[in-house]
Amino acid sequence: MLESDMVISADGQTLHELARVGVPTVGVCIADNQLESIKEWDRIGFLEYAGLYNKNDIITKINRLLKNIGNIKIRKLKSKIGRKFVNAKGSSRIIDRIINNK
Repeated sequence: MLESDMVISADGQTLHELARVGVPTVGVCIADNQLESIKEWDRIGFLEYAGLYNKNDIITKINRLLKNIGNIKIRKLKSKIGRKFVNAKGSSRIIDRIINNK
């Protein structure tokens, strides 16, 4: 993951990990419970959403989106966006929240 310029990934925890290390991603939804999350990553600009895994045109969409993020300027922007939203301060925030809510 750390040595990748871009990836194709399903949604789930992996997207958060990819965002944290700033790897631009083409996302494929493989389960209904992933749809909201994957569309939000697309909306904020980190991910390019290709669609549902079982659609006939999924390979064509993935290829088109890979070409789009093949541009180094686009990859750098998407990398910056991903790192902005997942910054490894999650556990500290949880601890602060627990302490402050007591």
